[in-house]
Amino acid sequence: MSLTTHLLRWIVTLGVIASACGLALVYAHFSQDRLRHLHMQADQILDLVFDYRDRSPVDRDAVEMAKPWCSVAKHFNDHKNTKYVIKDLSLEPLNPLNYPLEPERAIIKNLATNTSLQDSGQDSGRWITRDGVDWYILARPIHFATPCLKCHDTLKVASPKGDLLSGIVSPGVDSVVAATFVYLDQKLLEDYNSDNSTIYGVVFGWIGMVCLLLWWGLKKQVLNPLAVGAEAMERMVATGKREPLETMAVPTELRRIYRAFDGLGMALESAQSSLNAGKKELEEEENRFRSLTQSAVDAIISADENGLISSWNQSAERLFGYLEKEMLGKSVSLLIPEKMLPAHLSGYAAAVATGTTRHRGESLEVQGVRKDGQWITLEITLSTWSLAGRQYFAAIIRNIDKRKKNAEKNHRDFMSRIAINSILEVALKSLSLQEKLTRSLQIILAVPWLALQYKGAIFLMNHQTNKLEMLVEQGLSEKIRLLCREISPGQCHCGRAAMLRQLVFSNAVDETHTVQFENMAPHGHYCVPILLGDRLLGVINLYLQPGHVRDVGEIRFLETVAQTLAGIIDRKVSERKVRYLSQAMEQSPISVVITDTRGRIEYVNPHCCRTSGYDVDELLGKSPNIFKSGEISAAVYHYLWKTILSGNIWRGELYNRRKNGELFWEDASISPIRNEHGNVRYFMAVKEDITQRKNLENALADLLSTLDIRVMERTRELNTKIDELEHTRGELVKSEKMASLGRLVAGFAHEINTPIGVAVTAFSLVAEAVKSMETLLERDEVTEEEIHGVMSTIRDASELALANISRAGTLVASFKRTSVDQSSDIQRLFTVREVVEDVIRSLHNPIKKTRVSIHVQVDPGLKVFGWPGALEQILTNFIINSLTYGYQDESLDGTIVIAAFLQEDRMVLDYSDDGCGMEESVRNMAFEPFFTTGRGHGGSGLGLYLCYNIVTSQLNGTISCVSSPGHGVQFHISFPVGGSA
Repeated sequence: MSLTTHLLRWIVTLGVIASACGLALVYAHFSQDRLRHLHMQADQILDLVFDYRDRSPVDRDAVEMAKPWCSVAKHFNDHKNTKYVIKDLSLEPLNPLNYPLEPERAIIKNLATNTSLQDSGQDSGRWITRDGVDWYILARPIHFATPCLKCHDTLKVASPKGDLLSGIVSPGVDSVVAATFVYLDQKLLEDYNSDNSTIYGVVFGWIGMVCLLLWWGLKKQVLNPLAVGAEAMERMVATGKREPLETMAVPTELRRIYRAFDGLGMALESAQSSLNAGKKELEEEENRFRSLTQSAVDAIISADENGLISSWNQSAERLFGYLEKEMLGKSVSLLIPEKMLPAHLSGYAAAVATGTTRHRGESLEVQGVRKDGQWITLEITLSTWSLAGRQYFAAIIRNIDKRKKNAEKNHRDFMSRIAINSILEVALKSLSLQEKLTRSLQIILAVPWLALQYKGAIFLMNHQTNKLEMLVEQGLSEKIRLLCREISPGQCHCGRAAMLRQLVFSNAVDETHTVQFENMAPHGHYCVPILLGDRLLGVINLYLQPGHVRDVGEIRFLETVAQTLAGIIDRKVSERKVRYLSQAMEQSPISVVITDTRGRIEYVNPHCCRTSGYDVDELLGKSPNIFKSGEISAAVYHYLWKTILSGNIWRGELYNRRKNGELFWEDASISPIRNEHGNVRYFMAVKEDITQRKNLENALADLLSTLDIRVMERTRELNTKIDELEHTRGELVKSEKMASLGRLVAGFAHEINTPIGVAVTAFSLVAEAVKSMETLLERDEVTEEEIHGVMSTIRDASELALANISRAGTLVASFKRTSVDQSSDIQRLFTVREVVEDVIRSLHNPIKKTRVSIHVQVDPGLKVFGWPGALEQILTNFIINSLTYGYQDESLDGTIVIAAFLQEDRMVLDYSDDGCGMEESVRNMAFEPFFTTGRGHGGSGLGLYLCYNIVTSQLNGTISCVSSPGHGVQFHISFPVGGSA
């Protein structure tokens, strides 16, 4: 049978269907009545809610109990049956504690944007299924001010009868798009539906019968033949073999469909091959991407707009301690410390609302928490993308705890070197020992990274009384100064440090703190012995904050400081001894003459001048031959020189001539003086005038010829006197000889002590750096940054040690009144404007974060011969100080002006800003070391101090500062230059 015949039958069937459609229209009419009934019920409830809200005063206690729900909604839900629910929901900003469902969000958006819907409210009625129950939902817009999310005293309600636009505003910073929702249960309409159940049954019966007849005809005449063709297609897809469909018995009209099926089979066969190839390529691409993500060194995490984690690589597992299966589908809030969670939720909600992050593409430093509860410092780079209408966020995360620790350690090392260098500078100044130790104590207490109170003292060991005596103190009370004026070894912490010869640490006033009194403030101590080899010179007593934890870095630094102070104290004591020996030699009754190896006189004491009659200027640089009388044979002088040149001591009597021609006898002892290498560098002659003794000897010889007995008696007496004189002379000679030797050695030690001390300190830094690197290598934790840091420390320390050892060698080589001034600074011809612009470019990062502009007023052709590095360091410190202290409020505009010009043979540099300026007390202390008003900003107090040293010492110029509160700061610098163009 042809398909045309079947169509005639279907026309009859369609007539039946038309009748069924009439019945369906009746059903639709009743359905519309039901929807209108639902809408009327919901609208009446909303009228009651809005009317109650208008009339009811705000009950703050009820508001607090009902947060984040509206108190009106709570009132109706508590006092009515459970067949309807009232909710107040807000869309802008998105409430992080109660997110609207997708249908609810769509309704709120429609109410906010379509004014026609706002007037009628009809489009807001719809069905929704929740927890297996069908609800009819109707919404009416309301307007909340932003604070109304927590309280309702600023609530504004749109009138249900009037203009609804008065209560609706577009989303913005100060508004909330919100609505009141009514959920109606279908059970409210059970009575209404029961009246029409019979009509519904008849309608559904007719429709069911028509559908069965239509289904039977279609299945027999159309669907069955199509099913046969579909089975053939399925077999083709399953087996990959295409079967011909032309031979099947089907209606004529369907043969064209079968031929289309046959062509479709061929196309499907080709498409299947392409699909398989594409699927394989997609799987390979996905595997490559996953392998790349999993092998990344940094943690990579992605999350959806609800904050739920969707990807988690192996580096994230190592960083946070969570496995991938533990975190997929969990909230990223698990990785945020509890006290930072509100800020995170607020930022995440804002990012979801705006579709982007405020710090997209930038690196952020935040705190995270591991699975074990440990806090870690993280560097995060955020990005966002959209997929299928949803927002996703990705973060690349790395742990920077070790990098921050290294930066902190480098800062500590730098500040430590600055402090040690400052102490060494104090050591080189012509000050008393008490003044040097006072300034050194002030420098130690001002080191910013030490957890010290500004209190402390330095004790020196009195070896005669075997007690520690307080020489200098800072910040101690009168009672402490009296009780601790003298400390015995073993007494309190200072005495224990002296007795044990090792550092003593305490973080509280306990029973070991034997020096106590009523109302003593809580504190701790570092008591550091000052040792020179095995010899105890004193103790440094520093006050700590109570409860401070023992720090290895602090202990190493303080031990280094103690070694430096030991050198200062020993040098000062040696200078005192040398001064005593020099005074003894100057006042000695025995002549002392010192010559070089060629016999030129380099020193004579006053007694030698009195004995010979020559002035000091007449003898210095001359040969001792000036004293020759010509009465002594040349063989005696030849033997004398042969003896002392061989390194031995010559003793004998010389018959010399005074300046006035008078002859006199001297008992002389000439000995060589050797340097540290054992080579003879000087000769020292200690001579005693024995002319009177010689005259007595001659007189005795004359008496012997006439008075033998008397002569014999007197000879015995004279021999006794002679023996006494010989003994006395030997003692004096020995004393003067040792005094002269001590003076010479002390002078040499005075000159060479400082460079050797600095070299020892530098090599100790090298030893510590090498030891630190060995430890890191043993743990196999070394990084490139750490290697660079250690190499930088070793390089700086080696250069410092080499420079000072070279200086020591120069001092030894030029011990005969020569001095060499060495300078490592490089001078060159440079363009001033280029140097200034280089500095500004190097500070581009900190400058761009502010609203400060820099104006350069320098002639592009201005060239000078000088130190460009010094100028760069000065400008860098000035600009950093302006940005840090002058413009603390980053929202304010500011201007920095840098001007430079030549004035005769001097260059003038004027620097000014219009920042907050300085008080007079701050301006007066601006160039003092370790003085800063920004300790909380990481300031060390050395910036302007270094600028002052560079200008006055290196550039040989002047620097001045003019500033007042609210009028910025001006620096005026002037220094000579070698040339210009």
